[in-house]
Amino acid sequence: MTLVTCTIENLPCYFYRWEVVFCNIIAATYISVVHITSCMIFPPCSVWCYIQYLLLILNLLCFLHFWYSLQVADWIQTKSLLAFPMKQRYPVFYLYSQDKLYVGGMNVLYFMDFTTMEVNKTVINKEHPRCGDTKNCTIYVTLVGQLEKDLLVCGTVETMPACWKLKENTIQQYTLADEFSPRTPETNNLVLITGNEVYSTNNGKTVKNIFKKIHGKKPFLYTGDDLMKNPHYIKALVVDSEEEVQDKILLFFIEDNENVRSTEKRISMVARMCKNDPGPSKLSAYNRFSTALKSRMICGYPKAKQYFPYLQDVFMLKGKEKNLIYGLFTNAWNHSAVCSYNLLDTEKTFDSSSLWRAPKTNLPISPGTCLQGNRTPEATFDRASEFPELQDWIEPSGKEAVFQNSSHYRKIVVDEVEALDGNSYRVILLATAGGTVQKIVEIDDGVVSVLKMNPFNETKEIIYLTLEPKMHLLYVGTNAEVTRLPLDDCTAYNETCEDCVRSRDPYCSWTENGCQSILKQRRGSQNITHGVDTTCSGQSDFKRRKNNSSLTRLVSENATCITRNSTCTCTLILEEMQRSIPCVALKRSVNVGNGCAAHSQQLILIALLFMGHLKLIFLFFGL
Repeated sequence: MTLVTCTIENLPCYFYRWEVVFCNIIAATYISVVHITSCMIFPPCSVWCYIQYLLLILNLLCFLHFWYSLQVADWIQTKSLLAFPMKQRYPVFYLYSQDKLYVGGMNVLYFMDFTTMEVNKTVINKEHPRCGDTKNCTIYVTLVGQLEKDLLVCGTVETMPACWKLKENTIQQYTLADEFSPRTPETNNLVLITGNEVYSTNNGKTVKNIFKKIHGKKPFLYTGDDLMKNPHYIKALVVDSEEEVQDKILLFFIEDNENVRSTEKRISMVARMCKNDPGPSKLSAYNRFSTALKSRMICGYPKAKQYFPYLQDVFMLKGKEKNLIYGLFTNAWNHSAVCSYNLLDTEKTFDSSSLWRAPKTNLPISPGTCLQGNRTPEATFDRASEFPELQDWIEPSGKEAVFQNSSHYRKIVVDEVEALDGNSYRVILLATAGGTVQKIVEIDDGVVSVLKMNPFNETKEIIYLTLEPKMHLLYVGTNAEVTRLPLDDCTAYNETCEDCVRSRDPYCSWTENGCQSILKQRRGSQNITHGVDTTCSGQSDFKRRKNNSSLTRLVSENATCITRNSTCTCTLILEEMQRSIPCVALKRSVNVGNGCAAHSQQLILIALLFMGHLKLIFLFFGL
């Protein structure tokens, strides 16, 4: 399915930009001074003077209106956004709770409290033995997480790894393995903390492409050198099972393509291994993962022979009915596609597929089998280590992508919410390269783009996107600030009942109090499937829109439109379509902490400035 890209005409601005309001206040003050000065020159009872007094009153009203706008804008920004005292080149984020976030930077650890809206910092001790007598010893934090009830902080100390733990807001030295941190902050690395166990792709002074256990219950196993070919690591996930022995680790990465089954130079892969792998019985490989296998991940449209080979980000959704893995992929043109993979189907592929190029001989235990207590037989281990790749590939649900788009997305998270119709809808949140966040809803016959958010005051690259699922809160971070966005914010559709229902946002419904969150009150008018509710007022125009066949086709087959914000007004643009089809989306773009002054205010300001300068001309010539 191709997600149509368009923008919406006459899109209203919901919030005011602080700088614009400030300029308006200065302009109104300046004009007021001009009014008073001119009135002092003219006779006090002249008609012109009365006009000046009237204009002065209008200016004061505008001043108060602009000041109110400033307060609104300031409240929006301060209540949802926290900035670092200093920009960080390599920030590291860790969501501690639904309102507390830690950010590691250069020589510092920030603690961001979204309840009190405070940012506290703890300076990391530069007096480390590895710094010696160097006064400008630089420490880059590369890892923040919870380990053994302590907040763990690791980083580089002059290219040497080191760790600390936070105790009562003070950093204390903590001796751990060098594999907890890479030697330089820009190194592509991955650390997985699960309970009191830690896995890492960092290998201290050695340069090996291996994934290993570095902390917790022994044995400390590692993958073989041949499992991954020049990998770029994306993410590692733990898949819990009813039986602890069946718990798995999934490792996602991009590697060099050394087989002849496809032409891409780099391909996306997922490796699976048993979390409680006891190791092989082979003495020469006693500390190797004996269950590690890998398979290629496919995303795209096989029938059209259109593929997106490069994995960008991964998110695992633990849904009410099934667990899904969402992958965000790009192609050589930086176009994006999202694919979802049923976790049970992925497990079946690993359990049932033969190994590529492996001889077809019977083994006592199939490769990749998780065993209770006993080590993997040597013959099974040898087969898996020599031929670790599956013959079958991991294919998306429905055999094709959820959707594709020409936008370049960088990050993905997925939420699930139960709408008023009793059905659960999956909501995909995507961060673009341009610094915006897109909200897209999956429906039975496709996807619907319901909202585009601009979280920050200016265009910035989003490097952090995470979800707090209990409260449905989205955290978005750059190298300078972090904002928290409630996914059930319905103010963007709060103008009419039709706008609210037509948005098809599963978090929102129309009530007597406007477009409200269903998480706070489960009632109102809502229709996610069709975006139509006959209880809305103004039904004549609404029904006319509903009966438009091309409009229905756009909604059901090609999804609704994505908006691209262009200051206050936008122009309707349809891409990737053979013919013109009306766009159903209305009021789908909202600025959080960023925006523009309303058109009416700008017109008033221009008119007042014009009159003010006209009066200056009159005064200059003595009129």
